[in-house]
Amino acid sequence: MDEAIVQAVRAELGLIISQRAARQLKMTLGVTGGAEGWAEAVGLDAAHRTPRTEYVPGGLVATALEPIVATIAASVHELLSDIPAGLAEDVVRGKIRLAGGGALLPGLAARIETAAGIGAVLVEDPLRCVVRGAAEMLERSGKDKKKRAGPGLRQ
Repeated sequence: MDEAIVQAVRAELGLIISQRAARQLKMTLGVTGGAEGWAEAVGLDAAHRTPRTEYVPGGLVATALEPIVATIAASVHELLSDIPAGLAEDVVRGKIRLAGGGALLPGLAARIETAAGIGAVLVEDPLRCVVRGAAEMLERSGKDKKKRAGPGLRQ
């Protein structure tokens, strides 16, 4: 996503921006172009190689992100078409839960809701939830092994 924004800003505005600047534009403007409609970015003028500030339109960022977001939405739709009928109710009632850094992209949950026809929500603490879940699984796995070993037996 960041690279797509870097390329679009350079092509449309003649401004070379860093990955960090692209990430900031992504998080400020998101899929919909942001409420403000633009965000400031600092980079190098592509023609003169001098620093300059530019106001990047939200539409430019949204357009750069569109192919990637469309692929994500299509993947979610495809995944949902393959779930067993017995899980359908759980998915519909439980909603699609978005986790990880990409889940923080403004407007992504709404796009997934539209594509899937099912509500989508951001999980609490999306950046750390996967790590916490993995740690909990390891902890449970260790407890299960101890139970199976029985009292007085060593592992």
